[in-house]
Formats: sequence, structure tokens, C-alpha cells
Amino acid sequence: MAIGRISDRATFVDLRRPSGQARCGPVTVSWVEGAVPGKPRVAYAVSRKVGGAVERNLVRRRLRAIFAETASVLPAGSYLVSAAPQASRSSFTDLRISISRAIEVLAADGRR
Repeated sequence: MAIGRISDRATFVDLRRPSGQARCGPVTVSWVEGAVPGKPRVAYAVSRKVGGAVERNLVRRRLRAIFAETASVLPAGSYLVSAAPQASRSSFTDLRISISRAIEVLAADGRR
């Protein structure tokens, strides 16, 4: 299953609500239930605090790869994945674990 992109402002505004957020390690995942059933849509926020362009792009590629691996088990909806500066020093496996735990927290809270 492919992952879509978020491009509309209304979705980003909905994702800013703190009720649908979970932080684990250097990653924060925000989630909003999809209005229309379908594939999950994901946006990535990797600020300059993470590092230079090369480091930010590496972190973003890792995050995309992790979500591509888990796309089949993600419910439809919109996700915003934010990376803290420690994400550039985290391994791919550590990032995958952090994202999995954050999604589990969202599921346990009944937000999925």
C-alpha cells in the first residue's frame, strides 16, 4: 500500500491539536482520523535544529522508509511525524522502535 502526502492546510491545522500526539524518543507522531477511508497520508517535519540539509534529508528518508514498511497496518488517516535533534544520531532501528511505540501509545489511548 502506498502512502499519500498531506497538502491541504485544514489537515495540518487538525494535526496541531495536542490530543492526538504521542512522543517517544526523538520522534513525535500526531494523528487525525481520515474523513474518507483509504491510504494513510503522512507529512514529515524535520527542522534545522536536526542539522544541515544532508542530515535532515537522511532523517526524512529514514522516516519515509519506516512508514513505507508499516503502511499496510496503519489505519487510514493523517500523520505528522516530527523529529527532534537527537533523531540525526539515532540508528534506523532506534527510529523504527520509537515510531512503533508512539503509534502504540496513540492506539492505547483510543485515538486510532
